[in-house]
Amino acid sequence: MLANIKIGLNPLPWVLTPSGFDLSVPVLRAAFSEIATTPFRAIKADPPAGMDAAQYRQLLAEYGLLPAPGYFSANFHTEAADDVVEAAKRHAGLQSELGNTEVFIAPKLTTERMEHPAIGFGGDGAILRRVIDGLGAAAAAITAEGLIPALHPHVGSLVETERANANDELLADARDRNVVDVDLLFANQRQQQIERP
Repeated sequence: MLANIKIGLNPLPWVLTPSGFDLSVPVLRAAFSEIATTPFRAIKADPPAGMDAAQYRQLLAEYGLLPAPGYFSANFHTEAADDVVEAAKRHAGLQSELGNTEVFIAPKLTTERMEHPAIGFGGDGAILRRVIDGLGAAAAAITAEGLIPALHPHVGSLVETERANANDELLADARDRNVVDVDLLFANQRQQQIERP
């Protein structure tokens, strides 16, 4: 599993601005020109809106960079399931065209959790179940496109918790309710646990 592992740099320091994410070509060019001076040769692949896989590969190639697995995110508890599934399919299709075999998946960050990070602030079981259901639907769509979805329990998202065993509880709930093939969804975490000394 995870046969095509790539280590890539997340250009977050360049693309995260006070007004949100800026994936415009000028910002990416500035980021890529600096990143090209580092030992990193792959970038988390999230092309700007309107840019296809070939155009993005060309942009990366100008700086000697390759695409690494991208990141799919949604407000799984509030967005319509059909919209999330379609967006996940499009994202997975683009990632596949870029040659990636995995894609990271996570709920979008919330203001409340960003203001109170890493403690599972304002936890709500009903919301968490909707998040799990949405993650499951998106993960199934990604898997159907031939990629492996890998959960990223991002601090500030609705799957971050303060308890170490909470992700195991998420796993058990998702498995019990047949939401998704959780062994695929959590493959990256299991692999990391195996590789840690």
